[in-house]
Amino acid sequence: YVIKYIEPAGDNLGAMGLDVGSERVRRAAAEQAVATGEPTLSGAVTLVQDVKRTPGFLLFVPLYRAGADPVTLAQRRAALVGLLYAPIVANEMLQGVAQAQAGLVEFELIDAAAGSAATATVVFDSTGQHASPAAASASAATMAGTPGTPAAPHTAARYQVSRPVALPGREFTLHAHSTPQFEASVPTAAAWAELVLGTLLSALLAAFVRQQQSGRQRAEARARGMTAELARLALVAQRTSNAVIITDAALRITWVNEGFTRLYGHSAEQAIGQTPGALLGHPDCPPEALRTLREAAAAGSGCRVELVNRTRDGHPVFIDTEVQPTLDAQGMLIGFVEIASDISARKMAERELSRQRQALARIVEGTGAGTWEWDLESGETILNERWAEIVGQTLAELGATTIAIWIARTHPDDTEPLRNLIESHLRGETPALECEGRVRHKAGHWVWVQTRGKVVARDADGQPRWLAGTHVDISTRKQAEALRAELEADLRATNMLISSVLETLPCGLSVFDGELKLVVANTAFRRVLDLPDALFAHTPVRYDDIIRFNAARGEYGSEDVEARVRAITDRARSPVVPHRFERTRPDGTALEIEGAPMPGGGFVTTYTDISARKEAEANVARSAALLRGAIETIDEAFVLFDPEDRLVVCNDKYRQIYPGMAHLMVP
Repeated sequence: YVIKYIEPAGDNLGAMGLDVGSERVRRAAAEQAVATGEPTLSGAVTLVQDVKRTPGFLLFVPLYRAGADPVTLAQRRAALVGLLYAPIVANEMLQGVAQAQAGLVEFELIDAAAGSAATATVVFDSTGQHASPAAASASAATMAGTPGTPAAPHTAARYQVSRPVALPGREFTLHAHSTPQFEASVPTAAAWAELVLGTLLSALLAAFVRQQQSGRQRAEARARGMTAELARLALVAQRTSNAVIITDAALRITWVNEGFTRLYGHSAEQAIGQTPGALLGHPDCPPEALRTLREAAAAGSGCRVELVNRTRDGHPVFIDTEVQPTLDAQGMLIGFVEIASDISARKMAERELSRQRQALARIVEGTGAGTWEWDLESGETILNERWAEIVGQTLAELGATTIAIWIARTHPDDTEPLRNLIESHLRGETPALECEGRVRHKAGHWVWVQTRGKVVARDADGQPRWLAGTHVDISTRKQAEALRAELEADLRATNMLISSVLETLPCGLSVFDGELKLVVANTAFRRVLDLPDALFAHTPVRYDDIIRFNAARGEYGSEDVEARVRAITDRARSPVVPHRFERTRPDGTALEIEGAPMPGGGFVTTYTDISARKEAEANVARSAALLRGAIETIDEAFVLFDPEDRLVVCNDKYRQIYPGMAHLMVP
């Protein structure tokens, strides 16, 4: 019968945690209440909360499980939840009786159940002579002994009377006797005295009963309030989403709530008797948190830590737990209470946020980007070290910066475009801010930067509050772009020169790459081959398209067109050595075609119209034939030598003169 709850706590903390069953008188009353199911008043005891050590009582009321209606002793014990008790100090309850205060009567309350008439104990004496603090000899350590002194008759009083008083579960005797003041105020006749004294005694009994009833009503009201409060507290502990664990001093679990089962999956039966570490420990739990728990348990103090615990199915769960010690009335440690909140979602979010921040840091580091944040309300800007490095300074050198200082460092030609782009984004006209401009370096030169940003926070009215983004040094890229523009200009000039040269060539020229696509061709190429403009309307122009066009109009004979195209195209795919040949087109145009492979694939080909040359050669041949015919008709030998005595021409008659060397005379 350990006292677990007490109200009010202020003056009664000394009783918290005491075992009522450890002392004979208290235990007897408690067991009687359980056995009978009725309220029971204990014998006279000294209450630990009574600093005057005067006699008192304990009123026990058994409490049974809701809905139970026990009849037998076994049923009562099975349904018993606990005992509600109320401590009663006799002096505090009876010292205000009006008749005694008026000095007309003196009375004692005697515990008749304590023994025989000779050993009956006075638990209250209105004169304070018997049930005095000195007479209350019970030991607070053992709570044993019978307070008060044995009852003794008042031999000096003229009138005396005794009446039994039945209180819950116990019999008392109320003994009253007259005082000299009373005896002097009433007639001496015995009848009158008996009448008056009886009347006083009846009034005294009535007052005593009223105080008993009033005290009981107050105790019952307090009990109902405490019971309701305890029920509410128990309901909160049981239904809270937090996991609640109660352990003894050895850290063995004695109670868990429903929140514990929901969080960890262990029932109360599976948890009770185990330690939280053995039941819930996880290898990923931070060692410093476990060390804090061990130190707090050893010191009997409280702590708050974040742990990684293990559920019944082995999954980790992150918790924020607060552990507080519970102490008995003497301040001795009797256990711990742990309240744990599931913070797994928060931890997962923190981990994801940390991962994103690390990824962002790596990206920023990898790209060499400077970061900036702009408070639109104050104008203050927050920059990172890389931003400062871009302009040749450190953050310490920059000091506190505002958007005005940033704009002041911008090139005059870029200031207005930057302002316009910022305002356009703040008005919601663009999804993001993106621009390129120049900022002044500490050394005085201009650094090209690419600025990107976006509204990242808005106020309650939806207006932009914070703008954040990056700065990237693009000076190298800008230099490369300038160099490329210069090279492209040079290339265009070179191409124009080459085009001019190609157009002035007396022959047609074409260049095909390794995939047989036309790369370069001059106007003479189309004219010499008589190729229509429609053939070049789409790019790229392929080699096989031109060959197919020529084959279709009979440039290569009358054989199958596709077969001829495949044959010529296959040879062109792998040109090995330079080639040169002549071909006469169907219209009589004589062409000299020369080609050579190029390194890396492809080939270049020239087409020369040799029709005039061919015609001249034909004319020379005809003239030579006529001359030879005329010489051969001469009857005399004929020979012609050049100035260097080389034979130019002779007839057969001349050869006949020199038969031995006639074969050398050519022509």
